[in-house]
Amino acid sequence: MGREDKLEEALNQCLNRRAELLEVPSSDTEGILRLVHERIKEKSGMKKWSTRNIIIAAAAICMLSTVTGIAAGKAAYMSAASSHKDRFAYGQLKDMEQKAGFATKAPETFSNGYTFEYGVPVSNKEMDEEQNVIRTAESLGLTYQKDGMPDITIDIQSWGFYDGETTADETFSHGEITLGYRCDNYRFVPADYQISQEEQALVDAGDLYVSYGSAQVEDSRIQFVLWTEGEVHYIMMSKDNAMTAEELVQMAGEIIDNK
Repeated sequence: MGREDKLEEALNQCLNRRAELLEVPSSDTEGILRLVHERIKEKSGMKKWSTRNIIIAAAAICMLSTVTGIAAGKAAYMSAASSHKDRFAYGQLKDMEQKAGFATKAPETFSNGYTFEYGVPVSNKEMDEEQNVIRTAESLGLTYQKDGMPDITIDIQSWGFYDGETTADETFSHGEITLGYRCDNYRFVPADYQISQEEQALVDAGDLYVSYGSAQVEDSRIQFVLWTEGEVHYIMMSKDNAMTAEELVQMAGEIIDNK
């Protein structure tokens, strides 16, 4: 799996963990996953099919989140398991950092009013084409909230899943650290959804990412800020947020400056 493919998988996992609180019966989940994997097989031969085009949102329910990516016609698998039952408060963050083996530097409150709501530990697995586990590692997913605004989530990991290099819409500097900003259009669709020729043209052009596994068709604008400090990798994400790239990067800067 190449550098860009690993990043795409990391972004997928962040989106998957946003579906943690969905209440979907296990029987429905099994059917959704089966249909999603059928869609993946159909698309596996497409040259321009990015791993971010397949986001199995329903698989993040409770204890299971499975991300399946297609790269150059060859399947590679990543899974990230988390549970709302394992939520922790900010006062428990230091203990969770010790268990994970890295410091997040995450503040309790940002200067713009976003405040730590909860965090979850995440168990990650990387698997080969035969689904043999290659390696495992822990990461932390943190959620910040502000009245009247969409949530902002920050995925923090130290196991080299994201190595800090990617194509970005814009880049920013904070001291010696370079931050990448991306904003993408997603269409979340049911697992049995058939993409139209018009939608496929947008996908091929990189102007639309289709995510299978939702209950209904929903369009969203997803913003990402990505950076690496030392051996720790950060992915900040927000959905349908009116904040600018500069405002999100300022929040990232507050994490970098936090001691």
